[in-house]
Amino acid sequence: MIGDARSPQVGDPLQSSGTPHTGTAIATDLLAALGLDKVEDLLHVPVEEILEVQNRVVDADLGRRSLPGGRGWGVVVDGSVLPRHPQQAVADGAAAGIGLLVGADRDEMRLFQALQGPSCASADEQALLTEMQHAGVASPERLLAAYRHRSPDADPTALRTLFLTDAVYRRPADRLAAAQVTAGGRAHTYLFSAEPLGPTLGARHGAELTMLFDRVDPAAPDLVAVRDDLTAAWARFAATGDPGWPLYDPHAGANSRQFGGSTDMVTEPPADDATATWTERP
Repeated sequence: MIGDARSPQVGDPLQSSGTPHTGTAIATDLLAALGLDKVEDLLHVPVEEILEVQNRVVDADLGRRSLPGGRGWGVVVDGSVLPRHPQQAVADGAAAGIGLLVGADRDEMRLFQALQGPSCASADEQALLTEMQHAGVASPERLLAAYRHRSPDADPTALRTLFLTDAVYRRPADRLAAAQVTAGGRAHTYLFSAEPLGPTLGARHGAELTMLFDRVDPAAPDLVAVRDDLTAAWARFAATGDPGWPLYDPHAGANSRQFGGSTDMVTEPPADDATATWTERP
Protein backbone atom coordinates (compact mmCIF):
# COMPACT_ATOMS: atom_id res chain seq x y z
CA MET A 1 0.00 0.00 0.00
CA ILE A 2 2.97 2.30 0.49
CA GLY A 3 3.21 2.64 -3.29
CA ASP A 4 0.24 5.01 -3.52
CA ALA A 5 0.97 6.71 -0.21
CA ARG A 6 4.24 8.38 -1.12
CA SER A 7 2.67 11.07 -3.27
CA PRO A 8 -0.80 12.17 -4.39
CA GLN A 9 -2.33 10.42 -7.38
CA VAL A 10 -4.71 11.62 -10.06
CA GLY A 11 -8.26 10.82 -9.00
CA ASP A 12 -7.22 10.42 -5.38
CA PRO A 13 -9.93 11.68 -2.99
CA LEU A 14 -7.18 13.26 -0.93
CA GLN A 15 -6.73 15.68 -3.80
CA SER A 16 -10.26 17.04 -3.46
CA SER A 17 -9.07 20.33 -1.99
CA GLY A 18 -10.50 23.16 -4.01
CA THR A 19 -8.93 24.37 -7.21
CA PRO A 20 -8.86 28.08 -8.01
CA HIS A 21 -11.54 27.45 -10.63
CA THR A 22 -13.90 25.77 -8.16
CA GLY A 23 -13.16 28.29 -5.42
CA THR A 24 -13.88 31.19 -7.74
CA ALA A 25 -17.13 29.59 -8.90
CA ILE A 26 -18.33 29.10 -5.31
CA ALA A 27 -17.35 32.66 -4.37
CA THR A 28 -19.13 34.06 -7.43
CA ASP A 29 -22.29 32.14 -6.63
CA LEU A 30 -22.15 33.22 -2.98
CA LEU A 31 -21.89 36.88 -3.96
CA ALA A 32 -24.82 36.47 -6.35
CA ALA A 33 -26.93 34.75 -3.67
CA LEU A 34 -26.25 37.69 -1.34
CA GLY A 35 -26.78 40.32 -4.03
CA LEU A 36 -23.19 41.58 -3.81
CA ASP A 37 -20.76 42.80 -6.46
CA LYS A 38 -17.36 42.44 -4.76
CA VAL A 39 -15.75 40.09 -2.25
CA GLU A 40 -14.98 43.07 -0.03
CA ASP A 41 -18.72 43.62 0.37
CA LEU A 42 -18.87 40.46 2.49
CA LEU A 43 -17.32 42.49 5.32
CA HIS A 44 -20.58 44.36 5.69
CA VAL A 45 -22.95 41.38 5.58
CA PRO A 46 -24.28 40.03 8.90
CA VAL A 47 -22.91 36.56 9.54
CA GLU A 48 -26.47 35.22 9.86
CA GLU A 49 -27.13 36.08 6.21
CA ILE A 50 -23.99 34.28 5.07
CA LEU A 51 -24.89 31.20 7.11
CA GLU A 52 -28.37 31.22 5.62
CA VAL A 53 -27.14 30.96 2.02
CA GLN A 54 -23.80 29.14 2.38
CA ASN A 55 -25.18 25.68 1.69
CA ARG A 56 -27.00 26.79 -1.46
CA VAL A 57 -23.76 27.25 -3.39
CA VAL A 58 -22.07 23.92 -2.60
CA ASP A 59 -23.05 20.32 -3.29
CA ALA A 60 -25.81 19.25 -0.90
CA ASP A 61 -24.66 15.63 -0.84
CA LEU A 62 -21.61 15.31 1.39
CA GLY A 63 -20.18 12.43 -0.61
CA ARG A 64 -20.32 14.31 -3.89
CA ARG A 65 -18.99 17.41 -2.12
CA SER A 66 -15.97 15.54 -0.75
CA LEU A 67 -14.87 13.63 -3.85
CA PRO A 68 -12.68 15.08 -6.62
CA GLY A 69 -14.40 17.92 -8.44
CA GLY A 70 -16.94 18.46 -5.67
CA ARG A 71 -18.07 21.88 -4.59
CA GLY A 72 -17.48 22.37 -0.90
CA TRP A 73 -16.14 24.91 1.55
CA GLY A 74 -12.46 24.31 2.21
CA VAL A 75 -8.91 25.20 1.39
CA VAL A 76 -7.88 26.14 -2.13
CA VAL A 77 -4.44 25.31 -3.48
CA ASP A 78 -3.99 28.66 -5.19
CA GLY A 79 -0.20 28.73 -5.50
CA SER A 80 0.01 31.77 -3.25
CA VAL A 81 -1.67 31.51 0.17
CA LEU A 82 -1.45 27.73 -0.13
CA PRO A 83 1.32 27.00 -2.64
CA ARG A 84 1.00 23.21 -2.60
CA HIS A 85 -1.31 20.54 -1.29
CA PRO A 86 -0.63 19.75 2.40
CA GLN A 87 -0.24 16.05 1.55
CA GLN A 88 2.43 16.91 -0.99
CA ALA A 89 4.18 19.13 1.54
CA VAL A 90 4.27 16.25 4.03
CA ALA A 91 5.51 13.86 1.32
CA ASP A 92 8.27 16.37 0.57
CA GLY A 93 9.37 16.33 4.22
CA ALA A 94 7.86 19.60 5.45
CA ALA A 95 6.71 17.91 8.68
CA ALA A 96 9.56 15.41 9.02
CA GLY A 97 10.66 17.02 12.28
CA ILE A 98 7.14 17.09 13.76
CA GLY A 99 5.48 14.01 15.22
CA LEU A 100 2.01 13.31 13.83
CA LEU A 101 -0.92 11.57 15.54
CA VAL A 102 -3.34 10.58 12.77
CA GLY A 103 -6.65 8.80 13.19
CA ALA A 104 -10.13 8.22 11.84
CA ASP A 105 -13.45 6.90 13.08
CA ARG A 106 -14.47 3.45 11.87
CA ASP A 107 -17.93 4.52 10.65
CA GLU A 108 -17.29 8.16 9.73
CA MET A 109 -20.08 8.62 7.19
CA ARG A 110 -22.87 7.08 9.26
CA LEU A 111 -23.52 10.45 10.87
CA PHE A 112 -24.15 12.08 7.50
CA GLN A 113 -26.21 9.10 6.37
CA ALA A 114 -28.45 9.70 9.38
CA LEU A 115 -28.59 13.47 8.85
CA GLN A 116 -29.28 13.31 5.12
CA GLY A 117 -31.61 10.33 5.13
CA PRO A 118 -32.72 9.00 1.72
CA SER A 119 -30.68 11.62 -0.14
CA CYS A 120 -27.52 9.85 1.04
CA ALA A 121 -28.46 6.66 -0.80
CA SER A 122 -27.29 5.89 -4.33
CA ALA A 123 -30.01 6.00 -6.96
CA ASP A 124 -28.99 2.47 -7.91
CA GLU A 125 -25.96 0.19 -8.04
CA GLN A 126 -24.72 1.75 -11.27
CA ALA A 127 -24.70 5.18 -9.64
CA LEU A 128 -22.49 3.83 -6.85
CA LEU A 129 -20.15 2.18 -9.33
CA THR A 130 -19.90 5.44 -11.28
CA GLU A 131 -19.08 7.29 -8.06
CA MET A 132 -16.36 4.77 -7.23
CA GLN A 133 -14.87 5.18 -10.69
CA HIS A 134 -14.94 8.96 -10.28
CA ALA A 135 -12.99 8.53 -7.04
CA GLY A 136 -10.19 6.86 -8.97
CA VAL A 137 -11.06 3.21 -8.31
CA ALA A 138 -9.72 1.04 -11.13
CA SER A 139 -12.18 -1.84 -10.59
CA PRO A 140 -15.46 -0.50 -9.15
CA GLU A 141 -17.30 -3.80 -9.53
CA ARG A 142 -14.59 -5.60 -7.57
CA LEU A 143 -14.62 -2.93 -4.87
CA LEU A 144 -18.39 -3.14 -4.48
CA ALA A 145 -18.15 -6.93 -4.16
CA ALA A 146 -15.39 -6.49 -1.56
CA TYR A 147 -17.59 -4.18 0.53
CA ARG A 148 -20.41 -6.69 0.32
CA HIS A 149 -17.99 -9.31 1.61
CA ARG A 150 -16.81 -6.97 4.39
CA SER A 151 -20.41 -6.27 5.44
CA PRO A 152 -22.74 -9.01 4.09
CA ASP A 153 -25.89 -7.45 5.54
CA ALA A 154 -25.29 -3.96 4.19
CA ASP A 155 -27.98 -2.42 1.99
CA PRO A 156 -27.04 -0.04 -0.89
CA THR A 157 -27.02 2.99 1.41
CA ALA A 158 -24.74 1.24 3.91
CA LEU A 159 -22.44 0.14 1.07
CA ARG A 160 -22.11 3.74 -0.07
CA THR A 161 -21.37 4.72 3.53
CA LEU A 162 -18.57 2.14 3.70
CA PHE A 163 -17.12 3.41 0.44
CA LEU A 164 -17.26 7.10 1.39
CA THR A 165 -15.85 6.43 4.86
CA ASP A 166 -12.79 4.89 3.23
CA ALA A 167 -12.55 7.39 0.38
CA VAL A 168 -12.91 10.57 2.40
CA TYR A 169 -11.52 9.66 5.84
CA ARG A 170 -9.82 6.35 6.56
CA ARG A 171 -7.65 6.00 3.47
CA PRO A 172 -6.54 9.66 3.41
CA ALA A 173 -5.59 9.36 7.09
CA ASP A 174 -3.49 6.31 6.31
CA ARG A 175 -1.86 7.97 3.31
CA LEU A 176 -0.95 11.00 5.39
CA ALA A 177 0.80 8.82 7.96
CA ALA A 178 2.55 6.83 5.24
CA ALA A 179 3.73 9.99 3.49
CA GLN A 180 5.14 11.28 6.78
CA VAL A 181 7.05 8.05 7.45
CA THR A 182 8.33 7.83 3.87
CA ALA A 183 9.69 11.37 4.22
CA GLY A 184 11.64 10.32 7.32
CA GLY A 185 9.19 11.60 9.92
CA ARG A 186 7.38 10.00 12.85
CA ALA A 187 3.69 9.10 12.92
CA HIS A 188 1.36 7.22 15.22
CA THR A 189 -2.07 6.16 13.97
CA TYR A 190 -5.32 5.08 15.58
CA LEU A 191 -8.79 3.85 14.67
CA PHE A 192 -11.70 4.90 16.87
CA SER A 193 -14.23 2.05 17.04
CA ALA A 194 -16.26 2.77 20.17
CA GLU A 195 -19.99 3.52 19.81
CA PRO A 196 -20.88 6.22 22.37
CA LEU A 197 -24.37 6.72 20.89
CA GLY A 198 -25.06 3.07 20.13
CA PRO A 199 -24.73 0.73 17.13
CA THR A 200 -26.98 2.66 14.74
CA LEU A 201 -24.53 5.55 14.45
CA GLY A 202 -21.58 3.37 15.45
CA ALA A 203 -18.17 5.01 15.52
CA ARG A 204 -19.48 7.94 13.49
CA HIS A 205 -17.74 11.17 12.53
CA GLY A 206 -16.76 13.09 15.67
CA ALA A 207 -17.52 10.19 18.00
CA GLU A 208 -14.23 10.58 19.85
CA LEU A 209 -15.22 14.13 20.81
CA THR A 210 -17.79 12.56 23.11
CA MET A 211 -14.83 11.12 24.98
CA LEU A 212 -12.54 14.12 24.83
CA PHE A 213 -15.20 16.47 26.21
CA ASP A 214 -16.35 13.92 28.80
CA ARG A 215 -19.90 13.39 27.54
CA VAL A 216 -19.80 9.71 28.44
CA ASP A 217 -22.52 8.03 30.46
CA PRO A 218 -20.80 7.17 33.78
CA ALA A 219 -23.03 4.08 33.96
CA ALA A 220 -21.33 2.66 30.84
CA PRO A 221 -18.02 1.26 32.16
CA ASP A 222 -16.77 0.16 28.72
CA LEU A 223 -17.14 3.68 27.35
CA VAL A 224 -15.58 5.19 30.47
CA ALA A 225 -12.56 2.92 29.94
CA VAL A 226 -12.26 4.04 26.30
CA ARG A 227 -12.53 7.67 27.39
CA ASP A 228 -9.73 7.25 29.90
CA ASP A 229 -7.49 5.45 27.40
CA LEU A 230 -8.08 8.01 24.66
CA THR A 231 -7.58 11.13 26.76
CA ALA A 232 -4.47 9.67 28.38
CA ALA A 233 -3.00 8.82 24.96
CA TRP A 234 -3.64 12.30 23.58
CA ALA A 235 -2.14 13.87 26.70
CA ARG A 236 0.97 11.65 26.48
CA PHE A 237 1.42 12.54 22.82
CA ALA A 238 1.08 16.27 23.53
CA ALA A 239 3.61 16.04 26.35
CA THR A 240 6.15 13.59 24.93
CA GLY A 241 5.36 12.84 21.27
CA ASP A 242 4.62 9.21 22.18
CA PRO A 243 0.96 8.24 22.76
CA GLY A 244 1.92 4.81 24.08
CA TRP A 245 2.05 2.44 21.12
CA PRO A 246 4.59 1.72 18.34
CA LEU A 247 5.28 4.09 15.48
CA TYR A 248 3.24 3.57 12.34
CA ASP A 249 4.77 1.14 9.86
CA PRO A 250 2.88 0.88 6.54
CA HIS A 251 4.52 -2.47 5.83
CA ALA A 252 3.49 -4.09 9.12
CA GLY A 253 0.22 -5.57 10.24
CA ALA A 254 -1.52 -4.34 13.40
CA ASN A 255 -0.04 -0.89 12.82
CA SER A 256 -2.74 1.24 14.50
CA ARG A 257 -4.09 1.58 18.02
CA GLN A 258 -7.81 0.84 18.26
CA PHE A 259 -9.98 2.59 20.83
CA GLY A 260 -13.02 0.38 21.37
CA GLY A 261 -13.37 -2.96 19.62
CA SER A 262 -12.02 -6.34 20.60
CA THR A 263 -8.27 -5.78 20.13
CA ASP A 264 -5.94 -2.93 21.03
CA MET A 265 -3.92 -2.99 17.80
CA VAL A 266 -5.38 -3.40 14.30
CA THR A 267 -4.26 -3.29 10.70
CA GLU A 268 -5.58 -0.08 9.20
CA PRO A 269 -6.88 -0.04 6.52
CA PRO A 270 -7.99 -3.67 6.96
CA ALA A 271 -5.99 -6.28 5.10
CA ASP A 272 -8.93 -7.38 2.95
CA ASP A 273 -10.13 -7.35 -0.64
CA ALA A 274 -11.52 -3.82 -0.37
CA THR A 275 -8.15 -2.38 0.58
CA ALA A 276 -6.39 -4.41 -2.11
CA THR A 277 -8.83 -3.18 -4.73
CA TRP A 278 -8.35 0.46 -3.72
CA THR A 279 -4.62 0.16 -4.44
CA GLU A 280 -5.04 -1.31 -7.93
CA ARG A 281 -4.02 0.80 -10.89
CA PRO A 282 -5.71 0.76 -14.34
